[in-house]
Amino acid sequence: LGEQENCTSDGETIDSQQSTTEEEGGGIDLDIGALQDQVSTLTQALSTVMEEKSKMEMSFQQDKKNLLTQQETLNSTLSTLREDLSNLQQEIEDLREKLTLEKRGRKEEEDNHGEMIQELQKIVNSERNENEDLTNQLQILTVEFTNLRQQVAENRTQEYEDKLQLLTND
Repeated sequence: LGEQENCTSDGETIDSQQSTTEEEGGGIDLDIGALQDQVSTLTQALSTVMEEKSKMEMSFQQDKKNLLTQQETLNSTLSTLREDLSNLQQEIEDLREKLTLEKRGRKEEEDNHGEMIQELQKIVNSERNENEDLTNQLQILTVEFTNLRQQVAENRTQEYEDKLQLLTND
């Protein structure tokens, strides 16, 4: 009869075992009480473990959410930094091209200025030579003028003397 009750349900099994143990003696009653205490302790332990598991799972989910948010932020920052880097690299490349163009322009200016200086030096030398030539010509003409003046003066003096002599002879 005790075995049939054992098969029907847990609550009845405990009752039937208790009644069987009460009939047999007090030794089995202690074992059932100890087992019930163990079941209760295990149930409480299981409940505590489940609560801890739930807390840990919530903590894990929160950490996971925080890490995902942090990863998105870092990815966004990384993307921005990559964009900035790309922009800076482009700016550097543009500045290099500009610098190269300016160097070429300055080189051309230097070449042009060099040519202009050479031409101006030629002009200055040419004008200096012309000035020297003109100075030499002026000196020659001055000497010639002085000689002509002297000749004219001598000729006039001779003419006046000749006229004076004619007048004195007359």
